[in-house]
Amino acid sequence: MVCSLASGFYEECKDVDADLADDLASSSLLSNLHRCSRTKHENKARAEFTKQGLSCPIGTTMIDIGEDVNHPILSITEFLKVLALHDKLPLLWGGRGKASEILPRFWRHYRQHEGSHCVFNDHKHRLDKVLPLLLHADEGQTLKKTGIMVVSWHSPMGAGTSKYTDPNGLNLNFLGNSYATRFLATVCLKKVYQKHPEKLDNIISAIAEELRDLYHAGIEVVIGDRREQFFVATIGFKGDWPIHARVGRLQRHFCRRGVFKVSDKSGICHLCRAGEIGFPPHDFGPGAAWRSTVLTKTPWTTPGPLCVIPQSPHQELMHKFDAFHTLHKGCFAELAGSGLVVILDYDLVGPDGKVEVKLERLYGVMSSFCKANGIPLHMDALTKNSLTFPRDSCYPVGSWFKGADTTAVLYFLEDFWGKHKAGLSQPDDYVDSIYDCCKSANTFLSLLYGSGLFLELSVTRQAAQAGLDFLRSYTECAQLAYDRKRMRFKMNPKLHAMIHMTDVLV
Repeated sequence: MVCSLASGFYEECKDVDADLADDLASSSLLSNLHRCSRTKHENKARAEFTKQGLSCPIGTTMIDIGEDVNHPILSITEFLKVLALHDKLPLLWGGRGKASEILPRFWRHYRQHEGSHCVFNDHKHRLDKVLPLLLHADEGQTLKKTGIMVVSWHSPMGAGTSKYTDPNGLNLNFLGNSYATRFLATVCLKKVYQKHPEKLDNIISAIAEELRDLYHAGIEVVIGDRREQFFVATIGFKGDWPIHARVGRLQRHFCRRGVFKVSDKSGICHLCRAGEIGFPPHDFGPGAAWRSTVLTKTPWTTPGPLCVIPQSPHQELMHKFDAFHTLHKGCFAELAGSGLVVILDYDLVGPDGKVEVKLERLYGVMSSFCKANGIPLHMDALTKNSLTFPRDSCYPVGSWFKGADTTAVLYFLEDFWGKHKAGLSQPDDYVDSIYDCCKSANTFLSLLYGSGLFLELSVTRQAAQAGLDFLRSYTECAQLAYDRKRMRFKMNPKLHAMIHMTDVLV
């Protein structure tokens, strides 16, 4: 992939100006990677980076994952030592300022969010030496379309977002090259763990045990001409719901449905008993039955490998709902898919033609809107496949490759339905609810990504209200669609995760 990207960039430069391509500081590297891509010797890319001094000198550690199989991982301990040696450790607290100033500020704010974490007892007198860390796992695809598990780690603090950066504040970790914001722990082909899931458990166990040691014993690193000791506190595990269920050995997760009796395998949420009989998961009112069950029932019968990491006594809190999987790839994608299809239901892009033709017209309107407003849109077409909408009896959902496209679609839908609503001679409850839903979803995302790592109180209140408005209007959309006997606005399990996210703000 790297060789292919470098090759494309090199060829584009050559087409514009042949001399320009040769005058670039990276021309030698680009030329060599271009040759590797053309000759199908991509495996030589590593040597090229090393030759150019662009390779991070971190050795691999081999671990036994069962059946005499040794698997390579990049030790977090060694990673930290190398970062410190090359004066890159500040990347872990946002890249600016001193650790002695920034880390205590982070932990003061974090204590308001999760004060039960053991770090506030074990390291209360040296929080300026404790690095917060998030673990992430995701199953992707290789170039040959086979599954591959990628495990990485990163700091919650970074350089901010394209919408917000405070040079003196604690920022989100989005801006910058991913090589400097996300750090690889290991990768593993699916064929290794598909029939032997214990091998993946053993990989996660090795990483978890190292994180445990870094929490208790810490690590001594060389910074300039002095030695300093730091500790690492893991504050969460991120990923989509399937990887949470797999790694956490969760008995309560999104796949549980049609539960007719209470058992250890009841429920859809690892934080509460939502989904069990008598605990409706989509009830977001203050008197919702599941609210009294939050953190009262362990979601596993056998603890997963992450449980060895020092954390909150409520170990299920290690498994975090994140905005990307819950919203961009979850309930906001459901809203986007249904919001687009209802435009077809109302024949607002012309009554003639098949669904494919209408979607092509709709894409043209949406693409023009995004270009006019400077909103990036990565998809190059709107199809039944991208909406997971093979027939009218299926719930549409935005399944486009880039999660960021969900944001673009929602901006378009707010504008489209707002203008349509303004032109109506008679009120339409369905249109009102769709517009309100898109508007509140956009407000929610804008507030989250337009702020720092920790929200100001006034912003928190606005975000909480936007979240509640979304939940109310989405529920209205689903009910009105049901009344019209249309399969729109699916009430999926991630809507319950959104309720938990909103509750934190409330």
